[in-house]
Amino acid sequence: MAWGEHGTGFVMQVSTPDWPGSGSKSRTRKQGNTLGCCQADNIRVAQHFFALRLATSDDTRLVLQALQRASVATDPSNSQLVKLSSGPADLASLAKQLGIVQQVAEPFLGMLSVKTARSQIRLLSKPSGLHVPPWHMVSSLLDGQPLRTATWWDRPEINSTRAGFVPGCWSPNFKSAPGEVQVALTGQWNGKKFSLRGNPSPNANHAKLGVSLSGTKLAVLGDMNQQGSLGMPGDEPCHVSQNGRGGLFFVVEDDQLHSGLSALMLGQTADYVGGRLSCTQPAFRLLQLKHGSFERLQP
Repeated sequence: MAWGEHGTGFVMQVSTPDWPGSGSKSRTRKQGNTLGCCQADNIRVAQHFFALRLATSDDTRLVLQALQRASVATDPSNSQLVKLSSGPADLASLAKQLGIVQQVAEPFLGMLSVKTARSQIRLLSKPSGLHVPPWHMVSSLLDGQPLRTATWWDRPEINSTRAGFVPGCWSPNFKSAPGEVQVALTGQWNGKKFSLRGNPSPNANHAKLGVSLSGTKLAVLGDMNQQGSLGMPGDEPCHVSQNGRGGLFFVVEDDQLHSGLSALMLGQTADYVGGRLSCTQPAFRLLQLKHGSFERLQP
């Protein structure tokens, strides 16, 4: 992210796991180049990029506070990663406090001034001390909004869950139970099908995307995978993998973005906890693509 003299600027969220520091004649990069091509899976698998204008210094402050809550990994003393040359002193002070693990378990919720045609963009931040499945947290903080997700889905993977399912790895402070949380395994675009699983191959996904399945048309852009533990019998401990990490989620209410991502994520779904949904189960719902968006229909 970057901001100017008055604190306005922009933030860009990317799902690439390895990004090179800035380089110069006096301080060369140890790896990578201007395009961000590194030896990790930056260009091998699918990624997402999301950029957002920070229209006010309050917007910039909110993002910095969310990064603090997520205990973002950075080093403010390294000029290749953080360069504070101008702007409001309070923003510089917040930036200098990044890179420190926050010993908290309360998620961060903020409302940015930037608007779509429908509403302001929301910002959610998961602290590393909140040991819960990341996308179930997102659903809960959105008042039980049902979601379809596409992330780096690999061991220890978290399967799809039905509406009202409350993980064993959970916080009593959440006001709402999570809605249905689906894990997309395949997607398609312009007739071409592809995998949305996480694995080191060109046919794999490292983006972290979500769309609402009903109601308000939301697109969620995050930096966390649906990996970790639900806290079911035989599961890993609650602190494993993404459960024990922090991250940010931008929630955008926009018809066109929702329509495009919904179409992109149309395909196979991971098994539900307790087995696949079947037509004999009363909770069964059919997903179909209609007018570019998902609708939930009772059979």
